[in-house]
Order: sequence, then structure tokens, then C-alpha cells
Amino acid sequence: MAEGLPREIEPRRLVDGVAYALPRRPLGGLRWVAAGVVAFGLVFAGMPLAAAIGSLPASPGLLDLVSLALSLLFVAVGAAVSMAGLALLRGHCVIELRPAGLVATERMGPFRWRRRRATAGLQHVEVSRGTTRVNGRLVTEGTLAEMSAMIGRFESGPPFLLAFGYPESWLAAVASNLVVDLETVRPSGLIGHGPPVTVQVVRPAADLAPDETPVEKPASSGVDLQPSPDGITLTIPPAGVVKGSRGLFAFSVLWNGFMTAFTIAVITGITSINASCDTALLVTLCAGFWAIGIIMLLAAVNMGKRHAIIDVVGDVLLINRSNLFGIKSHQWPREELETVAVGPSGLEMNDVPVLELKVRPREGRPVGLFAGRDKQELRWIAWTLRDRLDLTRP
Repeated sequence: MAEGLPREIEPRRLVDGVAYALPRRPLGGLRWVAAGVVAFGLVFAGMPLAAAIGSLPASPGLLDLVSLALSLLFVAVGAAVSMAGLALLRGHCVIELRPAGLVATERMGPFRWRRRRATAGLQHVEVSRGTTRVNGRLVTEGTLAEMSAMIGRFESGPPFLLAFGYPESWLAAVASNLVVDLETVRPSGLIGHGPPVTVQVVRPAADLAPDETPVEKPASSGVDLQPSPDGITLTIPPAGVVKGSRGLFAFSVLWNGFMTAFTIAVITGITSINASCDTALLVTLCAGFWAIGIIMLLAAVNMGKRHAIIDVVGDVLLINRSNLFGIKSHQWPREELETVAVGPSGLEMNDVPVLELKVRPREGRPVGLFAGRDKQELRWIAWTLRDRLDLTRP
């Protein structure tokens, strides 16, 4: 037991199992970010509640009560955000293995958040390092790059979160020890059934290997390919607001619908407010949340309406992207390009990376384009550009 564990992690033998007590998360400078998350959650929860209580008349009517009830939704969301920030800032995790199964406890002072899962059907313990990006670039060094989670993967059912927010090396050591402990603790429903449990370390996905053979254009693709005297032109049409926004449009509609009801309730009750500061608070609150809703709606429409034109003129690759806010252009001579490939964008949907077209120059960071479009379509575009630019040639 306790092989390869860092000195910060304290293992201890229980009467019927084993426990690994992890320390507070080594956040470094990110502690200020966690503190900011806590403060944001408190403001998010407190302002609507204070406004709703301050606007209640002596004899509240139905709309007054509706306004108060709506403010409680903000309180719930704000409290959840603050608790998440506090868990990162002050909390630590304890992982226990007992005959009844796995127990993961998040401890934060007197508070406990305990999760249990039987080990029947456990296939492997996964240590997954996040794909944190800053300004569109993957973080490969420092605390953010090392932030990882440990998850139990089962034959069926949802994954089981064991720990999060710790360095990959720490969690990998704990996972390796847990797998060994499974043979001695012998949780019910595990030993003797199926292959042995393994440890898997998952790091940010790499680009897909470039296709060496021609890739056919998908029948469903709307991309138009036109030859020109000295090259080709690819026209990438808009994906559509609903499909292209990947759920953001629907969420923004729900948000703005909620804000409409909330604003009506506030306007109805504002005449009963005696203090002018309460009126200003309500107006500021509504304006802030309306701004968030409008920004989300504009972002969703922008995602669905953006389109692009890709030109290969001689040995030069030109890409012009258009959206609601203007046109953005890129240009690379062939000798400055390493390859054009398909790779992860850094976003995930249901634990599956969202792919994008990546133009990789020989110097500087890659440029990601068209995230979320059909994988086969992206592979075809990448192969077409590599073939026309002859990027396999030195």
C-alpha cells in the first residue's frame, strides 16, 4: 500500500478498507481566481434577493410573490457557484475504499459532500488532465495545465467523480494504489467478475493524423468547391443559428424569457418602493442581466451566421471569415505552413472533443477554424488544402 504517493497525501488503513486524504488543492496564484468565483456567486445571489425583499410592500400581491420566488432561483445558482469556489479554495478530498464500494468526500470545514458508488462493473480509474485554454491557446505549463480529475469508469451507468483540481501526478499515484487495494479490500461485486481494473491517464487530445489517401466530400456537405485559373476556392456556408450555436441559442432564449417575466414583476412592484436606492438597485440588476442575455443571443446568432471563403492562389493559402461583426482574414505562403489537419478545439460535448480545422504554421501558434462542423467534412477540407498546396513535399 502507499507506493509512489507524494508526501502531501496521507494514506491510512481503516478497519474494513483504506482511505487516502488529499490536502487542500495547490492552486498557487489561482486562489485569487477561486476567491473571485466565491465573490461573484455571493453578488449573484444577494443582489436579486435584496432587491426583491426591498420592493415588497406591506401587503404583497401575487406579482410581488412571483418576483420573490424568481429571485430565489438566482440565490440557488449563486450559492452553487460560491460553494464551488469555496471547495476549490478551502476544501480537500478524501477517497475511501470499503467492501460496500467507493466513497469520495469533499470536506470544507464542517461541511461534507459525500458521494458513494458500488464497485460492481468498474472497468478502469481514469486520470484526466484538462484542456484549459487562454486566448484560444492550450495551456501546457503551470498550475492550470496540471489541474486534473480522477474518475471511475463503469461498464454501464454514469462515471463516478472521485477527485478534481489536483495535479495529474498526485491523482495517478492514488489511482494506482486504489487498483492494488481492490485486491485486498475485496469490494462486493467486483473480484472474480471480468478483467482486472486498470488505470488510464488521459491527456489533451492530439490532432488527427493527416490522411494520406484522398478523402471524399460527404454527400451532406454544403461546402462549394470551385476551381480557378491558378488554384481553388472553397465556400463554407453558415451552419444555421440552431445547429451552429450548439445549444447557446436555446439557452439564451430561455434566459431572456425569464428576464422578461422578472422585469415585468419588478416594474409592477417598483411603484411601491420608497427608497430611491432600492429603485436604482433594481434597475441596475435588470440592466446587468439583460446585457448578459443579449450578449448570449448575439453570440448564438453570430455562431450560426458565420461563413468563410478559402482560396488557394498559387502557393498561397487565404482564408476570409465573415460574421455579424466583420471580416477576419488570414494568409500564409506555402513555405510557412507545416500542415493543415483536423484536431480538438478544446471544447467537449458529452466527453467527446469538438473538432476543428487547424492550420499549423512552421512558426507561431496554430489557427483553429470551423469548430463543430461535420468531422468527415473537415477531413475533406484539410485533405483538399494539403493536396492543392502539396504540403507533403519538403
